Amino acid sequence: MTPLAWLVRRLDEAALLGVAERRALLALAPQERLVPARTDIRDGQKAGGRT
Repeated sequence: MTPLAWLVRRLDEAALLGVAERRALLALAPQERLVPARTDIRDGQKAGGRT
């Protein structure tokens, strides 16, 4: 199970998501990024880069 599918399942259990909400969440395209341990990440900053 993908992390997003797990999240949708948990939200559905807690709040009974409707069909439209479930579809909208599952349609999201999460972007995974590898970040070295102990790296501070700021909003809008790209992994491995500086802003």
